[in-house]
Amino acid sequence: MTAEIAALVPQIPDIPGPPGRMAALLFVTFVLHLLLMNAVVGGTLITLVNLIRKPGEAESGRRYAAPLPKGMALVVNLGIPPLLFIQALRGSYFYSASQLSAFFWLGVPFVVMFAYYGLYIYTSHGEVREGIRRTALATAAVLLLGNAFLFVNNATLIQSPGAWTAYAREAGGTLLNLSDPEIWPRWLHVIISCFAVGGLCFALPAWIKLRNLARSDAPLPKQQVWLDRMQEGYRWYIGATLCQIPVGLWFLFSLPAPQRLLFMGGSAPASGLLIAALTCAGAGLITAARRMIGLTVGLTVGTVVCMAGLRSLLRASLLEPYGPGGTFSGHGGPIWLFLGSALVTGIVVYRLCLLYRKAHSEESV
Repeated sequence: MTAEIAALVPQIPDIPGPPGRMAALLFVTFVLHLLLMNAVVGGTLITLVNLIRKPGEAESGRRYAAPLPKGMALVVNLGIPPLLFIQALRGSYFYSASQLSAFFWLGVPFVVMFAYYGLYIYTSHGEVREGIRRTALATAAVLLLGNAFLFVNNATLIQSPGAWTAYAREAGGTLLNLSDPEIWPRWLHVIISCFAVGGLCFALPAWIKLRNLARSDAPLPKQQVWLDRMQEGYRWYIGATLCQIPVGLWFLFSLPAPQRLLFMGGSAPASGLLIAALTCAGAGLITAARRMIGLTVGLTVGTVVCMAGLRSLLRASLLEPYGPGGTFSGHGGPIWLFLGSALVTGIVVYRLCLLYRKAHSEESV
Protein backbone atom coordinates (compact mmCIF):
# COMPACT_ATOMS: atom_id res chain seq x y z
CA MET A 1 0.00 0.00 0.00
CA THR A 2 2.83 2.42 0.84
CA ALA A 3 4.44 1.78 -2.56
CA GLU A 4 1.15 2.55 -4.31
CA ILE A 5 0.76 5.82 -2.42
CA ALA A 6 4.43 6.71 -3.05
CA ALA A 7 3.67 6.45 -6.75
CA LEU A 8 1.29 9.40 -6.31
CA VAL A 9 4.12 11.68 -5.16
CA PRO A 10 5.55 13.67 -8.09
CA GLN A 11 9.34 13.91 -8.17
CA ILE A 12 10.99 17.32 -8.43
CA PRO A 13 14.20 16.91 -10.47
CA ASP A 14 16.33 19.43 -8.59
CA ILE A 15 16.28 21.07 -5.13
CA PRO A 16 17.85 24.54 -5.56
CA GLY A 17 20.36 24.23 -2.73
CA PRO A 18 21.91 21.84 -0.20
CA PRO A 19 18.99 20.19 1.66
CA GLY A 20 20.58 20.71 5.08
CA ARG A 21 21.04 24.43 4.49
CA MET A 22 17.52 24.72 3.09
CA ALA A 23 16.11 22.93 6.13
CA ALA A 24 18.01 25.25 8.49
CA LEU A 25 16.70 28.35 6.73
CA LEU A 26 13.18 26.89 6.75
CA PHE A 27 13.44 26.26 10.48
CA VAL A 28 14.80 29.71 11.40
CA THR A 29 12.33 31.68 9.27
CA PHE A 30 9.43 29.53 10.44
CA VAL A 31 10.27 30.12 14.12
CA LEU A 32 10.44 33.89 13.56
CA HIS A 33 7.13 33.84 11.70
CA LEU A 34 5.55 31.63 14.37
CA LEU A 35 6.54 33.91 17.25
CA LEU A 36 5.19 37.02 15.56
CA MET A 37 2.05 35.22 14.37
CA ASN A 38 1.34 34.03 17.91
CA ALA A 39 1.76 37.57 19.21
CA VAL A 40 -0.62 39.12 16.66
CA VAL A 41 -3.31 36.43 16.72
CA GLY A 42 -3.08 36.15 20.50
CA GLY A 43 -3.27 39.92 20.89
CA THR A 44 -6.34 40.03 18.66
CA LEU A 45 -8.14 37.25 20.55
CA ILE A 46 -7.30 38.68 23.98
CA THR A 47 -8.43 42.16 22.88
CA LEU A 48 -11.75 40.71 21.72
CA VAL A 49 -12.26 38.78 24.98
CA ASN A 50 -11.49 41.91 27.01
CA LEU A 51 -13.87 43.95 24.88
CA ILE A 52 -16.67 41.48 25.59
CA ARG A 53 -15.85 41.28 29.31
CA LYS A 54 -15.17 45.01 29.81
CA PRO A 55 -17.16 47.01 27.24
CA GLY A 56 -16.62 50.18 29.27
CA GLU A 57 -12.87 50.04 28.62
CA ALA A 58 -13.15 49.93 24.84
CA GLU A 59 -11.06 53.05 24.26
CA SER A 60 -8.11 51.90 26.36
CA GLY A 61 -8.32 48.44 24.77
CA ARG A 62 -8.16 50.00 21.33
CA ARG A 63 -5.11 52.00 22.36
CA TYR A 64 -3.33 48.86 23.53
CA ALA A 65 -4.26 47.10 20.25
CA ALA A 66 -2.78 49.86 18.08
CA PRO A 67 0.32 47.81 17.05
CA LEU A 68 -1.77 44.88 15.74
CA PRO A 69 -2.21 46.07 12.10
CA LYS A 70 1.53 46.76 11.76
CA GLY A 71 2.29 43.41 13.36
CA MET A 72 -0.07 41.73 10.92
CA ALA A 73 1.82 43.21 7.98
CA LEU A 74 5.08 41.86 9.42
CA VAL A 75 3.52 38.43 9.97
CA VAL A 76 2.62 38.23 6.29
CA ASN A 77 6.10 39.27 5.19
CA LEU A 78 7.82 36.87 7.58
CA GLY A 79 5.52 34.09 6.41
CA ILE A 80 6.82 34.22 2.84
CA PRO A 81 10.36 32.81 3.44
CA PRO A 82 9.24 29.57 5.17
CA LEU A 83 6.65 29.04 2.43
CA LEU A 84 9.37 29.43 -0.20
CA PHE A 85 11.71 27.02 1.60
CA ILE A 86 9.07 24.34 2.18
CA GLN A 87 8.15 24.58 -1.51
CA ALA A 88 11.79 24.19 -2.50
CA LEU A 89 12.56 21.40 -0.03
CA ARG A 90 9.27 19.48 -0.01
CA GLY A 91 7.68 20.79 -3.18
CA SER A 92 6.31 17.42 -4.24
CA TYR A 93 4.26 17.22 -1.06
CA PHE A 94 3.48 20.92 -0.65
CA TYR A 95 2.12 21.45 -4.16
CA SER A 96 0.10 18.24 -4.08
CA ALA A 97 -1.50 19.13 -0.74
CA SER A 98 -2.16 22.69 -1.87
CA GLN A 99 -3.86 21.54 -5.09
CA LEU A 100 -6.05 19.06 -3.24
CA SER A 101 -7.35 21.88 -1.03
CA ALA A 102 -6.90 24.64 -3.63
CA PHE A 103 -10.40 26.09 -3.18
CA PHE A 104 -9.57 26.95 0.43
CA TRP A 105 -5.81 27.43 0.07
CA LEU A 106 -6.18 30.10 -2.62
CA GLY A 107 -8.50 31.96 -0.28
CA VAL A 108 -5.78 32.42 2.36
CA PRO A 109 -4.52 35.79 0.97
CA PHE A 110 -8.07 37.15 0.97
CA VAL A 111 -8.74 35.91 4.51
CA VAL A 112 -5.54 37.56 5.74
CA MET A 113 -6.30 40.77 3.85
CA PHE A 114 -9.80 41.11 5.32
CA ALA A 115 -8.46 40.28 8.81
CA TYR A 116 -5.86 43.03 8.43
CA TYR A 117 -8.56 45.46 7.29
CA GLY A 118 -10.68 44.52 10.31
CA LEU A 119 -7.80 45.29 12.67
CA TYR A 120 -7.15 48.55 10.83
CA ILE A 121 -10.79 49.63 11.24
CA TYR A 122 -10.82 48.71 14.92
CA THR A 123 -7.66 50.67 15.76
CA SER A 124 -8.19 53.62 13.39
CA HIS A 125 -8.32 57.16 14.79
CA GLY A 126 -11.16 58.30 12.50
CA GLU A 127 -14.81 58.76 13.38
CA VAL A 128 -16.00 55.15 13.35
CA ARG A 129 -19.01 53.99 15.31
CA GLU A 130 -18.20 51.69 18.21
CA GLY A 131 -20.48 48.98 16.88
CA ILE A 132 -18.59 48.91 13.58
CA ARG A 133 -15.27 48.74 15.43
CA ARG A 134 -16.43 45.78 17.50
CA THR A 135 -17.77 43.97 14.45
CA ALA A 136 -14.50 44.57 12.62
CA LEU A 137 -12.47 43.17 15.53
CA ALA A 138 -14.71 40.11 15.90
CA THR A 139 -14.55 39.48 12.15
CA ALA A 140 -10.75 39.73 12.19
CA ALA A 141 -10.55 37.26 15.09
CA VAL A 142 -12.82 34.73 13.37
CA LEU A 143 -10.89 35.06 10.11
CA LEU A 144 -7.57 34.52 11.88
CA LEU A 145 -8.92 31.41 13.62
CA GLY A 146 -10.12 30.09 10.26
CA ASN A 147 -6.83 30.95 8.61
CA ALA A 148 -4.95 28.99 11.29
CA PHE A 149 -7.17 26.00 10.54
CA LEU A 150 -6.43 26.22 6.81
CA PHE A 151 -2.70 26.18 7.51
CA VAL A 152 -3.07 23.23 9.86
CA ASN A 153 -5.15 21.43 7.24
CA ASN A 154 -2.46 22.03 4.64
CA ALA A 155 0.30 20.91 7.03
CA THR A 156 -1.47 17.63 7.78
CA LEU A 157 -2.10 16.99 4.07
CA ILE A 158 1.59 17.61 3.30
CA GLN A 159 2.66 14.87 5.70
CA SER A 160 -0.19 12.44 4.91
CA PRO A 161 0.05 11.28 1.26
CA GLY A 162 -2.30 8.44 2.19
CA ALA A 163 -5.10 11.04 2.51
CA TRP A 164 -4.59 12.14 -1.09
CA THR A 165 -6.65 9.22 -2.38
CA ALA A 166 -9.73 11.14 -1.18
CA TYR A 167 -9.28 13.19 -4.35
CA ALA A 168 -11.26 10.48 -6.09
CA ARG A 169 -14.42 11.69 -4.34
CA GLU A 170 -13.47 15.37 -3.83
CA ALA A 171 -11.91 16.39 -7.13
CA GLY A 172 -12.83 20.07 -6.92
CA GLY A 173 -9.92 21.16 -4.75
CA THR A 174 -12.11 21.17 -1.63
CA LEU A 175 -10.36 18.45 0.35
CA LEU A 176 -10.25 19.04 4.09
CA ASN A 177 -8.28 16.48 6.04
CA LEU A 178 -10.97 16.15 8.72
CA SER A 179 -10.51 12.41 9.05
CA ASP A 180 -6.99 12.91 10.40
CA PRO A 181 -7.20 12.59 14.23
CA GLU A 182 -4.29 15.01 14.52
CA ILE A 183 -5.97 18.02 12.94
CA TRP A 184 -8.13 19.28 15.82
CA PRO A 185 -5.63 18.96 18.69
CA ARG A 186 -2.98 20.47 16.43
CA TRP A 187 -5.22 23.46 15.67
CA LEU A 188 -6.07 23.92 19.35
CA HIS A 189 -2.38 23.65 20.23
CA VAL A 190 -1.65 26.55 17.85
CA ILE A 191 -4.50 28.73 19.14
CA ILE A 192 -3.69 28.19 22.80
CA SER A 193 -0.04 29.05 22.17
CA CYS A 194 -1.30 32.31 20.62
CA PHE A 195 -3.04 33.17 23.90
CA ALA A 196 0.17 32.42 25.84
CA VAL A 197 2.43 34.54 23.64
CA GLY A 198 -0.26 37.21 23.33
CA GLY A 199 -0.40 37.40 27.11
CA LEU A 200 3.34 37.97 27.27
CA CYS A 201 2.96 40.72 24.68
CA PHE A 202 0.57 42.40 27.11
CA ALA A 203 2.88 41.92 30.09
CA LEU A 204 6.22 42.94 28.53
CA PRO A 205 5.35 46.50 27.36
CA ALA A 206 3.48 47.07 30.64
CA TRP A 207 6.57 46.01 32.59
CA ILE A 208 8.76 48.40 30.59
CA LYS A 209 6.28 51.26 31.04
CA LEU A 210 5.93 50.52 34.75
CA ARG A 211 9.69 50.55 35.25
CA ASN A 212 9.99 53.91 33.49
CA LEU A 213 7.13 55.38 35.54
CA ALA A 214 8.71 54.17 38.78
CA ARG A 215 11.98 55.88 37.86
CA SER A 216 10.17 59.15 37.13
CA ASP A 217 8.20 59.05 40.41
CA ALA A 218 4.88 59.01 38.54
CA PRO A 219 1.65 59.00 40.62
CA LEU A 220 0.70 55.60 42.01
CA PRO A 221 -2.72 55.49 40.24
CA LYS A 222 -0.96 55.82 36.89
CA GLN A 223 1.46 53.05 37.82
CA GLN A 224 -1.44 50.87 38.98
CA VAL A 225 -2.99 50.94 35.49
CA TRP A 226 0.14 49.41 33.97
CA LEU A 227 0.58 47.03 36.90
CA ASP A 228 -2.93 45.68 36.31
CA ARG A 229 -2.18 45.26 32.62
CA MET A 230 1.04 43.39 33.38
CA GLN A 231 -0.75 41.11 35.83
CA GLU A 232 -3.44 40.42 33.24
CA GLY A 233 -0.80 39.41 30.69
CA TYR A 234 0.77 36.99 33.16
CA ARG A 235 -2.64 35.44 33.90
CA TRP A 236 -3.25 34.82 30.20
CA TYR A 237 0.19 33.27 29.83
CA ILE A 238 -0.15 30.97 32.83
CA GLY A 239 -3.72 29.93 32.01
CA ALA A 240 -2.92 29.17 28.36
CA THR A 241 0.23 27.24 29.25
CA LEU A 242 -1.71 25.08 31.71
CA CYS A 243 -4.37 24.43 29.06
CA GLN A 244 -1.64 23.07 26.79
CA ILE A 245 -1.20 20.06 29.10
CA PRO A 246 -4.43 18.22 28.15
CA VAL A 247 -4.30 19.47 24.56
CA GLY A 248 -0.67 18.39 24.23
CA LEU A 249 -1.51 14.91 25.49
CA TRP A 250 -4.42 14.74 23.06
CA PHE A 251 -2.10 15.82 20.25
CA LEU A 252 0.54 13.24 21.24
CA PHE A 253 -1.90 10.33 21.37
CA SER A 254 -3.56 11.36 18.10
CA LEU A 255 -0.32 10.54 16.26
CA PRO A 256 0.23 7.16 14.61
CA ALA A 257 1.83 4.67 17.00
CA PRO A 258 5.33 4.66 15.36
CA GLN A 259 5.57 8.46 15.51
CA ARG A 260 4.13 8.61 19.02
CA LEU A 261 6.78 6.15 20.22
CA LEU A 262 9.52 8.33 18.72
CA PHE A 263 8.66 11.03 21.26
CA MET A 264 8.36 8.52 24.09
CA GLY A 265 11.89 7.11 24.00
CA GLY A 266 12.08 5.70 20.48
CA SER A 267 14.35 8.48 19.21
CA ALA A 268 16.90 10.39 21.25
CA PRO A 269 16.51 13.70 19.31
CA ALA A 270 12.70 13.55 19.36
CA SER A 271 12.46 12.54 23.02
CA GLY A 272 15.13 15.05 24.00
CA LEU A 273 13.34 17.89 22.24
CA LEU A 274 10.03 16.96 23.88
CA ILE A 275 11.67 16.92 27.33
CA ALA A 276 13.34 20.26 26.59
CA ALA A 277 10.01 21.76 25.47
CA LEU A 278 8.24 20.54 28.60
CA THR A 279 11.09 21.80 30.78
CA CYS A 280 10.98 25.26 29.20
CA ALA A 281 7.19 25.41 29.55
CA GLY A 282 7.29 24.31 33.18
CA ALA A 283 10.08 26.74 34.02
CA GLY A 284 8.14 29.46 32.20
CA LEU A 285 5.18 28.89 34.52
CA ILE A 286 7.44 29.33 37.56
CA THR A 287 9.12 32.50 36.26
CA ALA A 288 5.75 33.95 35.22
CA ALA A 289 4.32 33.28 38.67
CA ARG A 290 7.35 35.10 40.13
CA ARG A 291 6.92 37.97 37.63
CA MET A 292 10.37 37.42 36.04
CA ILE A 293 9.56 38.79 32.61
CA GLY A 294 12.96 38.40 30.93
CA LEU A 295 13.33 34.73 31.83
CA THR A 296 9.71 34.04 30.92
CA VAL A 297 10.16 35.51 27.45
CA GLY A 298 13.39 33.56 26.93
CA LEU A 299 11.82 30.29 28.07
CA THR A 300 8.81 30.89 25.82
CA VAL A 301 11.08 31.39 22.83
CA GLY A 302 12.88 28.20 23.82
CA THR A 303 9.57 26.33 23.99
CA VAL A 304 8.57 27.54 20.53
CA VAL A 305 11.98 26.55 19.11
CA CYS A 306 11.66 23.05 20.58
CA MET A 307 8.09 22.67 19.31
CA ALA A 308 9.15 23.75 15.82
CA GLY A 309 11.90 21.13 15.96
CA LEU A 310 9.40 18.46 17.01
CA ARG A 311 7.18 19.49 14.12
CA SER A 312 10.05 19.05 11.67
CA LEU A 313 10.95 15.63 13.06
CA LEU A 314 7.32 14.51 12.91
CA ARG A 315 6.99 15.55 9.27
CA ALA A 316 10.28 13.88 8.33
CA SER A 317 9.23 10.64 10.03
CA LEU A 318 5.80 10.55 8.38
CA LEU A 319 7.25 11.24 4.91
CA GLU A 320 10.23 8.89 5.21
CA PRO A 321 8.45 5.93 3.51
CA TYR A 322 7.63 8.09 0.48
CA GLY A 323 11.07 9.54 -0.27
CA PRO A 324 12.41 13.09 -0.20
CA GLY A 325 10.39 14.16 -3.24
CA GLY A 326 13.44 15.69 -4.93
CA THR A 327 17.22 15.60 -5.24
CA PHE A 328 20.03 18.11 -5.03
CA SER A 329 22.19 18.20 -8.13
CA GLY A 330 25.04 20.16 -6.53
CA HIS A 331 24.20 23.52 -8.13
CA GLY A 332 23.63 25.82 -5.16
CA GLY A 333 23.53 29.12 -7.06
CA PRO A 334 19.89 29.98 -6.22
CA ILE A 335 20.40 29.69 -2.47
CA TRP A 336 23.42 32.00 -2.57
CA LEU A 337 21.44 34.47 -4.67
CA PHE A 338 18.70 34.38 -2.05
CA LEU A 339 21.11 34.91 0.83
CA GLY A 340 22.84 37.78 -0.96
CA SER A 341 19.53 39.45 -1.76
CA ALA A 342 18.37 38.99 1.85
CA LEU A 343 21.58 40.60 3.14
CA VAL A 344 21.28 43.61 0.83
CA THR A 345 17.59 44.00 1.66
CA GLY A 346 18.35 43.85 5.39
CA ILE A 347 20.97 46.59 5.08
CA VAL A 348 18.61 48.82 3.07
CA VAL A 349 15.72 48.30 5.51
CA TYR A 350 17.99 49.01 8.48
CA ARG A 351 19.17 52.23 6.81
CA LEU A 352 15.59 53.29 6.10
CA CYS A 353 14.63 52.66 9.72
CA LEU A 354 17.47 54.90 10.89
CA LEU A 355 16.37 57.67 8.51
CA TYR A 356 12.76 57.31 9.64
CA ARG A 357 13.76 57.52 13.29
CA LYS A 358 15.96 60.55 12.64
CA ALA A 359 13.18 62.36 10.76
CA HIS A 360 10.68 61.78 13.58
CA SER A 361 13.22 62.91 16.18
CA GLU A 362 13.72 66.18 14.30
CA GLU A 363 9.95 66.69 14.03
CA SER A 364 9.49 66.24 17.77
CA VAL A 365 12.17 68.88 18.44
